[in-house]
Amino acid sequence: MIAPAPRHHLFRASARLLVAAVTALSLMSAVPAQAASKPAVSRLSATAAPLTVLRHNTVTIAGTVTPRGTGVVKLERYLAGKWVQLAHKSTSKTGSYSFAFKTSGTLGTTIYRVTRSASSTARAAVSKTMHVHVVTSAYKVKAAAHSTVASATPIVVTGSVSPKVKGTVRLEVLQHGAWHAIASAALSASSTYSLRKVEPTGAYAVRVRSPLTTTIASGVSPTVKVTVAAPAAPPDTTKPTASFTLTGNLTSPDVYSGNVRVTINAADASGIKSITYADNGGTSQTYTGPFIVAGVGPQSLVAVVTDNAGNETSITASWTQQAGADSTA
Repeated sequence: MIAPAPRHHLFRASARLLVAAVTALSLMSAVPAQAASKPAVSRLSATAAPLTVLRHNTVTIAGTVTPRGTGVVKLERYLAGKWVQLAHKSTSKTGSYSFAFKTSGTLGTTIYRVTRSASSTARAAVSKTMHVHVVTSAYKVKAAAHSTVASATPIVVTGSVSPKVKGTVRLEVLQHGAWHAIASAALSASSTYSLRKVEPTGAYAVRVRSPLTTTIASGVSPTVKVTVAAPAAPPDTTKPTASFTLTGNLTSPDVYSGNVRVTINAADASGIKSITYADNGGTSQTYTGPFIVAGVGPQSLVAVVTDNAGNETSITASWTQQAGADSTA
């Protein structure tokens, strides 16, 4: 006969079974029916322009957020050891955004950033910090250029920047309502510059922008208008074409019986300016139309044709005229 187990052993076994059952139920309830997807990693770009600006002037901070899609971004300023929200707005469908605001009258450097809160589809994102310097003065830029330059000749813009500064100036051209940099040059020791750029035929509005520093805002010169002229047409050196047409009773080569009617033919691409002729070494006459050469014996005719470009062609004709038959009743 087997003796029954002590009661304290039965209590311990029951307790172990109960703990195991509770643990199994807890594990089962902790496992979801379907694993939840993780929010996508967000990336946020931000650029401020200009970085050095006069008091009470506009600064623009713009950028994009990925993944694309509408959402809310916040513009923040670092103030008294913490970030303070200044504005918020929704991004476009492409993920782009833009904040524009005016600086205060306080001089110094202000730090900005753009943030995006976490959502069910994307994680939180923070842009890089941007330091904007508020200053009291801007560089003064002078610029000068020839109003007209020949085709394939560079536009040359010269000038100076004051007060004196080291750095690079940019030549900008106005295209489709916006200014675009097309050339750059380093300032000399005396803070002068010379910018050169070849542009196609056309009319241009150009200006020069001085460098940015942390103490003085960028300066821009007055607009300078320059025309790049169309290439000149090559000079016309082609002589006009000219010839004689003799009409009469031709009895043998270069021999006519009776009077001869003369026509001077001329043509040129630029047009005919004048035609003159001289008969048998006589006085030169202006040709206005066909004429009659009378008389008996050798005949000599010289004509000069001049086109509108000043090119000349000289032609000659020689023949003999004999007395014609008497046909008078």
